[in-house]
Amino acid sequence: MGFLAADRHQPDPLAPPDSSHETIGQRVREKYERAVHTSRTSVGTRASIRGDRDRLVRLLADERFLIPHEESKRPLRQIARDTKSSYARVSQCNTQLADTIRKTLDEDPEFGELRRRAKMHPLGLDAPIDDELEETLVQVCASEYVRRFSEAGGLDRARMLQGLLEDQEMGVDKLVRRTFLQLSKDSRQRLLRDAPSDDPGREKRDPRRSASHKRPKKRALGETCCGAS
Repeated sequence: MGFLAADRHQPDPLAPPDSSHETIGQRVREKYERAVHTSRTSVGTRASIRGDRDRLVRLLADERFLIPHEESKRPLRQIARDTKSSYARVSQCNTQLADTIRKTLDEDPEFGELRRRAKMHPLGLDAPIDDELEETLVQVCASEYVRRFSEAGGLDRARMLQGLLEDQEMGVDKLVRRTFLQLSKDSRQRLLRDAPSDDPGREKRDPRRSASHKRPKKRALGETCCGAS
């Protein structure tokens, strides 16, 4: 994963350093390391005949992917000897881990925007993440979330909405109330009609079963075998 070195520009000696803001490089590195740890778990838990795949993948992550300088990375053949694995097996795991890390980062819209900004800025990865860039990153992530939501199926949409409700700081009740009050009168009435009620006189139905699919009552043993008397 050589993009960190490839994206770096020479710092402008005339530009004073800004220590009050996190730099693009620091944020990129943080996201990269998080992607390595997530991918290490994903690849390491796949089925393995020998049962030591997790140990091998962890070694690859710690001794190669988390080492910034190429000359300091442990060679694959040495890892193969240390783990008593074939070179082909180690190389395959290394490729799978690299592909998973790359896919994780490609799916992170903030990571892509950070790299784009680094290429445009004279300081490259040393450029600070100021308030303007931070707001841009928020908007980029929001737009991508909305896009994924619009393309998701029913179950995935429900899961995404549930995640929003659980993670926001306002509280579910306040968020639901605020959103409900912003709706039109007809929409509010429709949602109220469809919402389950605690009224004991109202029949509560399992949405997974309709009246036409209710199981028939069990007939007595005598009726089943001999017919009704």
